[in-house]
Amino acid sequence: MRVIALQSGSPGILTPSGTVTVILAGVASGLGGALFHLIASATARRIAPGRPWVRRALFGILLVLITLRGLHPVQPLPLALFGPLVLLYAAVIEIAATRRDGLARESRPPTVVAV
Repeated sequence: MRVIALQSGSPGILTPSGTVTVILAGVASGLGGALFHLIASATARRIAPGRPWVRRALFGILLVLITLRGLHPVQPLPLALFGPLVLLYAAVIEIAATRRDGLARESRPPTVVAV
């Protein structure tokens, strides 16, 4: 945020209210991203069960769309600064979801088939 403020010619003043605003915006963005992941997961289970790439593609599309909306009008510097953060966030969420799914499968009792 400081780099963007300096590039845009805004005074770079650190204030408690500004810090709280940035923290709350980050929390809201994280929760929104988690909601997007749940939506992508539910949709992928319905349209393509067993294909995790569909969930990943849907999640990525949702993140890209909301990021571009948040950066409207899209300018090169904010996109260059926030783009890698969004990619890192998506990777961390996907790794966590994959591990969670693996642990859930391991904790299920084995299915017994009667012959």
